[in-house]
Amino acid sequence: MPPVLVLDNATGAGHRDAKGHVTLATVFDAFLSRHRIEARFRNPYSGNEKGDVENAVGFPRRDLMVPPLEAESHGQPARVMLGRRDEPARSRSITS
Repeated sequence: MPPVLVLDNATGAGHRDAKGHVTLATVFDAFLSRHRIEARFRNPYSGNEKGDVENAVGFPRRDLMVPPLEAESHGQPARVMLGRRDEPARSRSITS
């Protein structure tokens, strides 16, 4: 489970009052407590907040999973993906 959930347009999870305070639904609050997760609510009409999340999800898809992996066993793709995952960090630390 991720340590923080970033939600937009989450009417089933909570409601924002006129002052901007969020009141969580009882079931969602119990879920967060059970899994020790923090929830952050964002404005669904703010593109810059949502774009950061979408870019973070799109990065591994675009850069790490294309082209599709071919493998002889189930363990082989995991090893290849772990190696690819570290490449961007290595290239940034070398150039900085």
